[in-house]
Amino acid sequence: DSLTDPIDFSQQVYDRIKELRITYFPEDYSGKTALPVRLCEKVLKDKFANSFELSLLFASVLEKNNLSPVLLFGEKGRVYSGFSLKKEKKPIVEVFGKNEHNFDDYFLIDGNHLPYGSNLSFDTALFQAKNALKLSDERIILLNISAARAHRILPLPNRILDKGDYIFS
Repeated sequence: DSLTDPIDFSQQVYDRIKELRITYFPEDYSGKTALPVRLCEKVLKDKFANSFELSLLFASVLEKNNLSPVLLFGEKGRVYSGFSLKKEKKPIVEVFGKNEHNFDDYFLIDGNHLPYGSNLSFDTALFQAKNALKLSDERIILLNISAARAHRILPLPNRILDKGDYIFS
């Protein structure tokens, strides 16, 4: 059973997302105060996403399979997703100052490694994400999705498909 080995399972998720041939689609942030985010269903249907949406897709599959996902956000726009094997209680949000990063207990990938055309193996993607975070001189925000759920911060409300897009009830 793949869920007995979370690292093996996350590799299967990584490989499967790459097989979906989702194209990287960068967002133009100029003049915007908020980033519009496509839901996972829309990403899967349209086959394009930015690195944040790909990270969300990866984290969503991990969460659905009880792997306690996290999302990490760098000041310069990088987004990482993954999980920790440690089951200790963690806060919902942690902010790490410049050069205060230690994510050795986490298995993380950079959302930029998930789109179609990126030929990085899972092991290389893990190594590059960990190395990039170690060398980073920016503040990092870690969002612990499992801790958020434990505090009743739940996923989006009911969605209804309307003319190819989702609306919320």
